[in-house]
Amino acid sequence: MHSSKITAILLSLLAFWGLYGCSKKGGEADFEITLSSQTLELDLGSPSSIEVTVNRKDGAADDPIYLSLETPPDEINAPEVVLTESSGSFTLSSTQEGTYNLDLKARTSSFSTIVPLTIIVKTPGFTISATPNDVSLKPFASVNITLQINRLSIGDAAVNVSLKTGPTSIKASPITIAGNQGTLELKSTSDQEGTFDLTLEATSNDLTKVLPITVRVTSKPSFILRNEPTNLKLKTGTSSTATLFIDRQNGFDQSVEVEASNFPVGVSAPSVTIPANQSQGQFTFSASTDVPEGTYSLKLTATSSDNTLSDTSLINLEISRSVTSGEIIQETVVSNLEVPWDLTFTPDGTLYFTERKGTIKKLVNGNVISISHPLNVHAETEAGLMGMVFDPNYPQDPYVYTCYSYLDGGIKNRVSRLSVDGNSFINQNVLMDAIPGSTNHDGCRMIFGPDGKLYITMGDARVGGNAQDTNSLSGKTLRLNKDGTIPSDNPFGNPVWSYGHRNAQGLAFDDLGRLYSSEHGDASEDEVNRIIRGGNYGWPYIEGRCNTPTEETQCSTRNLQEPLTVYTPTLGVSGLAFYDKSMFPEWQGNLFLASLKAGKLYRIIMNDQGQAVNEELLIGFTTDNKIPFYGRLRDVEVAPDGSIYIAVSNRDGRGVDPFPKAGDDRIIRWYRE
Repeated sequence: MHSSKITAILLSLLAFWGLYGCSKKGGEADFEITLSSQTLELDLGSPSSIEVTVNRKDGAADDPIYLSLETPPDEINAPEVVLTESSGSFTLSSTQEGTYNLDLKARTSSFSTIVPLTIIVKTPGFTISATPNDVSLKPFASVNITLQINRLSIGDAAVNVSLKTGPTSIKASPITIAGNQGTLELKSTSDQEGTFDLTLEATSNDLTKVLPITVRVTSKPSFILRNEPTNLKLKTGTSSTATLFIDRQNGFDQSVEVEASNFPVGVSAPSVTIPANQSQGQFTFSASTDVPEGTYSLKLTATSSDNTLSDTSLINLEISRSVTSGEIIQETVVSNLEVPWDLTFTPDGTLYFTERKGTIKKLVNGNVISISHPLNVHAETEAGLMGMVFDPNYPQDPYVYTCYSYLDGGIKNRVSRLSVDGNSFINQNVLMDAIPGSTNHDGCRMIFGPDGKLYITMGDARVGGNAQDTNSLSGKTLRLNKDGTIPSDNPFGNPVWSYGHRNAQGLAFDDLGRLYSSEHGDASEDEVNRIIRGGNYGWPYIEGRCNTPTEETQCSTRNLQEPLTVYTPTLGVSGLAFYDKSMFPEWQGNLFLASLKAGKLYRIIMNDQGQAVNEELLIGFTTDNKIPFYGRLRDVEVAPDGSIYIAVSNRDGRGVDPFPKAGDDRIIRWYRE
């Protein structure tokens, strides 16, 4: 036999053994899992569940099975679920539209397996809910359910509701809902008893929603368990209460005991007995101080006193860290602005800010004061008056530095130093001029480092090749002395400190002097980078991480710096700030990241090595999880007193309905008393 054939046979055997070894551990598989569907569609911000069935073998007859997503993206929230029975549900929610191809991992102590799962997240035009959605009626009887319409983008269009699927013994006449609420009558038309799963179909214009309803037809005594809320917020180290409802059917008159299961470690709740003469009870959940933040799905089981009847419901616990010393107060300190771009403070705590159209203002005792200046600003799309920072020795050195766009045969960018004279900035001293600019990708975020040097971001001016040319000032982090001269230790003998940037919009130093920036991706990955001297950050060769074949080739042949963390889909990342104050001690050592397109504010949790290890969403969506809470967030800055200021930018031409709102644009302050 030829050696090549022997090699091929051996490789085939090894491949077979490798595949076998991946799916088995110590012999036969302990269990198999199947999903009710391998594709799940869910509405943005609304949880949805997929049913999981377990076929247990002898090796896993009693073992708990842990369900979790393998390396889920940040936009998908799916708490780990523990299955102790032959079936259960896995609940997911999302904060971003898109299609996500995920792996659902099931494991015991001796075996694990993975099942592919596709999640399709869409923004609903409307939502529909039913109260109750689990009803009981006797044969030949009827019951009314209340339908609630949440009109997100359909205006006053009619919603037509009809019974789509169900047994022939259950009837419902179609109804049209013109407002936000309607009543649907369900009728039992025979003596057929049982529990039936119905589906209502709601249509409006070209949108269709389906709503599952459970109907129990019986002449025997029974009950239905409900709980409100179905999503309970619980802070670590505290307790919170849900109300239990026993809907007594057909003369059911026994007491009921309710207990919870699938607890995460550190959460507990004693069982509750609802007496025979009552229909409500209180269920109290307690969380220890070390429970990880997240959403956990628990199962509530109610059992009649004679142990012959039972019912279940689900409750999601949204666990967040407790505020350690007083609640956070959020207040609008300035409103009715026009695209506030950069927030900066003097050492005495006076807030100054730029507006992109070319104005500079300050806030004194709640009053907004306009600052006169000689800058000839050209504002167009993203270009205009952008970055501003005070001299680190202010007011001894009474200077302020600005970065702005102007016209000279096209859009160009300029860095200038001005003298502060009361409510005027005077004596413009141009430090860098004729930097290539554009209607987009101008960068212009500024910060002084602990070395006393001025750092400035510059976008690629919509020409990707600029970013890789170290003789060009576009697509760079720049570094200057305070007088505009070039520091002797700059890596290329010019203002360039790092290169390969597309459009960096945030700069922040940590307490150890490490520099970070936030950068807009092109189509798929926004970045937060650790900036080092002479570093190449890859644009336009790579976007985000080196995770495509082309990018892997570039990264293997060039010394490229990969991001600290990435955001997919893109958020439109903007301002960046490091927190080192005492007002919020639990946030010390963290980065704050603002975003425009997504309207989110993240707290990036850092370790001592300057690596991003976790994050928390501080500003996301409104309570219905459909639209950003404030809208577009342009900048975030830490004040000398430790409070946090956020610039809202809904009048930049890219705000979406319902923004801009009355009072936009605004600056918001977070603080504790």
